[in-house]
Amino acid sequence: MVEKTRINILPQAKMLLHAIKNPNSQIGGILLGTEDGVVTDVLPVCHNAPTKPILDWAFRMAEVYGVGSVMGWYTSNERLEDSQPNQASLRIMQSISGRNVDTEPVLVAIDNVKFGKYLVGQEKSSFDVYGKDARKHWLRPLSLELEERDEFASKILDSQVNLYDFEDHLESVGKEQLIEKDWLRNEAVAKFIRA
Repeated sequence: MVEKTRINILPQAKMLLHAIKNPNSQIGGILLGTEDGVVTDVLPVCHNAPTKPILDWAFRMAEVYGVGSVMGWYTSNERLEDSQPNQASLRIMQSISGRNVDTEPVLVAIDNVKFGKYLVGQEKSSFDVYGKDARKHWLRPLSLELEERDEFASKILDSQVNLYDFEDHLESVGKEQLIEKDWLRNEAVAKFIRA
């Protein structure tokens, strides 16, 4: 049973950039990581309510991508004051739990109010992390450890880095856009983090 989750700097950046890019939309993506609860990467999936075909293809591609095992889902709601994971996210977690019988998946929710305060330096984090509770929902708070960088929030806010999710990738027209909107790697974000 996972009691603590660590989120490395690259997945933090991708989740935050996904939320910044889609401020009035529900977002979601796949957490990749290790069995001991370290989130090493994320795959941004959607900026609309997720549909079964989108999710099925995204999870299939995540399994093939192979940079870590699927360890959960991240989400942010479209309404500012709505910080609880929505029903779609809870159903997705149920599905992930059925796939991963060896480890307990985690759900990361971006709290929009905390996110705004985080970007101006008034909060240490905008993430809430949950594990499975006694009722088999993902609402049991887990402790969180973040890899830290100096002035990370202001650098994210000021960045001009484009992040693409699976829906963006599907909207691509032509080979150049398909390569540019590579949602699996999001190489521009990785370069931003390495700089």
